[in-house]
Amino acid sequence: MKSLFNCTIVAVLTLGIELGCSLSTKVASNSKSYTGVPKIEKLYIYSFLDFREEEIGVKLLREFKSEVARLFTDRNITTEQLWFNDSPIRNTTVITKVQSGATRVPIKETIIANTDQEKLFAPSHILVIFPSSVTVGSGGPVFSVRWTLHEANTYKVVWSIESNSSSTNWWTSDENHKERAKQLANFITVELAKAGAI
Repeated sequence: MKSLFNCTIVAVLTLGIELGCSLSTKVASNSKSYTGVPKIEKLYIYSFLDFREEEIGVKLLREFKSEVARLFTDRNITTEQLWFNDSPIRNTTVITKVQSGATRVPIKETIIANTDQEKLFAPSHILVIFPSSVTVGSGGPVFSVRWTLHEANTYKVVWSIESNSSSTNWWTSDENHKERAKQLANFITVELAKAGAI
């Protein structure tokens, strides 16, 4: 397991309003082309988005969870998901600050604690979803997400991408969550298809 699992997340408070009611998601950086063989058949998803569910939106993330599963199913890929707040270690983990404004997220520990469940599912690949930064403005959240794909047997990173998303909340903190969740789920499945992983 690489240095990916020693990750921190930064939360920043800022001001500013962006126009639009949808979620705008763009590629921030591509690390490399897909190098895995074969393509994804069964995918275990570890999501740490709920580590910042208050900022990103509880309803959005709940909808994203079901929507991303549906989109993979449409491509004949079986998925299983473990979200951080549902993980075996969540209630026993002390979240620590590593520097001003940053928090260490126990990614490695979460995955190790779930080894038996993961093996029972027998995935071909593992996708780790990590919110690398969250900016909370007066208009709504702006967040970056690191999506890292591993081969299940070796845990070798075979593809990764970082995305930047922004949205505006005009009336409530989690409005238009269904459409925003669909856009975020569509983003990762489209990018994986472009890379040749699915």
